[in-house]
Amino acid sequence: MDSTMTTAAALGAVLTMGVCTHASASVVDLFAGDSVALNGITLAEDPTMSGVVAIDFAQDFEVGDPAGGRLTGTLQSRVLIRNDTGELDFKWRIRDLHSETNSISSIVFSGYEGWDVGVEWRVDGLGDVAPAYASRTVDDDSIGFLFDTPYLFAPHESRFMFARTHAMDFDLIGTARINLASGESVVLSTFAPVPTPGSLLVLGSAGVIAARRRR
Repeated sequence: MDSTMTTAAALGAVLTMGVCTHASASVVDLFAGDSVALNGITLAEDPTMSGVVAIDFAQDFEVGDPAGGRLTGTLQSRVLIRNDTGELDFKWRIRDLHSETNSISSIVFSGYEGWDVGVEWRVDGLGDVAPAYASRTVDDDSIGFLFDTPYLFAPHESRFMFARTHAMDFDLIGTARINLASGESVVLSTFAPVPTPGSLLVLGSAGVIAARRRR
């Protein structure tokens, strides 16, 4: 079994363990092995989401399915520097979808091992289909956003979903795996948090893990 199937199965197993619901409008903490229901949030409800866009990056993708159909679209990856702390929120959405036969069931982002993460989606942002749940693999590295049936299908576009971190720096070291309802997937590069160079200089090589975990 390849790593794509392993991670997808791991996130599915997390969901079957039960979902913690959160009625209040707030960013939801997501720990290793957890799955949470998402309700959406606005800037008025949480002004700490305001900030400056550090980078906005669009990648086109294409996936085939057994029926011979094709699904195409664009993954938009954005890194926001929060005004209140200078820490980073990692944001994504799917747009420009085209397909007559398939839909997107989930999107899984890797590169978060050791980082405290909060998740939600923006009610007052672009798009019209929001993820219903977020899950995190037991190894702490991958965060999945899952759509309710009939999933995300053309010509709809997803809302901005995001991962809040304590990171102050980032790089193009993460992956985004877009999973189709039919079982196929495509993997793209995306941004993920990295320890700041200053913290590594202070801690030395023995403190790298502590710098990454921020716990």
